[in-house]
Amino acid sequence: MKNIILGIYDFFCRHRFSFWATFILSFVLLGFLSLRINFEEDISKMLQMNEGMRKYNTIIQNTKLVDKLAVSISFKDSLVSNDSLLISYGDSLYSRLQTIDSTLIRKITYRSEDLPFVQVYGTILRNLPFFLDSADYSRFDTLISPERIKQYLQSSLELLGTPTGMMVKQTLSYDPIGFSTPMLNRLRQLGDATNYDLSEGYFFTKDHKHLVLFVEPASKTSETGKNTKLVNKLRSNIDQLLSQAEFQSLRCQFFGSTAVAVANAKQIQRDTTLTVIVLSLVLILLSVLVFRKKRTAILIFLPVVFGLLFALAIIVFIKPTISLIAIGASSVLLGIAVNYPLHLMTHYLYE
Repeated sequence: MKNIILGIYDFFCRHRFSFWATFILSFVLLGFLSLRINFEEDISKMLQMNEGMRKYNTIIQNTKLVDKLAVSISFKDSLVSNDSLLISYGDSLYSRLQTIDSTLIRKITYRSEDLPFVQVYGTILRNLPFFLDSADYSRFDTLISPERIKQYLQSSLELLGTPTGMMVKQTLSYDPIGFSTPMLNRLRQLGDATNYDLSEGYFFTKDHKHLVLFVEPASKTSETGKNTKLVNKLRSNIDQLLSQAEFQSLRCQFFGSTAVAVANAKQIQRDTTLTVIVLSLVLILLSVLVFRKKRTAILIFLPVVFGLLFALAIIVFIKPTISLIAIGASSVLLGIAVNYPLHLMTHYLYE
């Protein structure tokens, strides 16, 4: 191996043109291959995971509830209460959010009709035996009697003329006899497990100080690249509405795991960029002061850049995607990477 390397060195020493042609061609080829790699801003990809953690991460990423962004609208003065103004702002924001590209937002839950009541009810009925007890089965003979069926349908018909008529119309076909009524009564006894109150179909907190809507991103929480665009558009629409005279007394905030992941990714990118810039400037300054030659900095960093391009080119053939955040975090290795050329330059200086 030593003879091969020395033979290559001797060859390029005698043929300088071949050396520069090979060097430039290699740089161009590696750079071209590096451009073919797909970068993704997935903060979880930079973490080392065992099989258990990987499964847990998959479950979390596929849990839609975790991904939701909760948008809270309230007054700056906590003593002020005006549901109409909160609803007016909420309607304006909802209209603006609907214009955002569907590749960023999957669904917006703003009013009660946006909730999948019918789908949940259908799921409960499909699994009804799991919710019934022995007493419910003993009442089945009474439920299927002609008089009981007629009475139940008559009461359902009367409910069609009430505010809950739309709900009855959608669910009556699932259970026209009322098999699920005892089970639903037991569920109601559990009480309201939420801190929200429905008013005119809108979601308010119990004290009616906050109007709430929910935004479900189209991308997973870990895909911070796409979610950054969503967060920026959401913040822009909120600020534009708050700048209007009629809404200047309001405050609008949003929170959720998606917003946290975007903020963390931005912080990592900002810190790594600052680290690379400061470290590069310090190394360049030290190399110029120690070696007294401007080209020394180029000779030190050239192998590092070549090694980076070579690594990315190899990754293209192994894995088509790589976390951009992981590459940024690896900037801490820059000090180690420049150690070898710095070592050679030091020997060259003393010789």
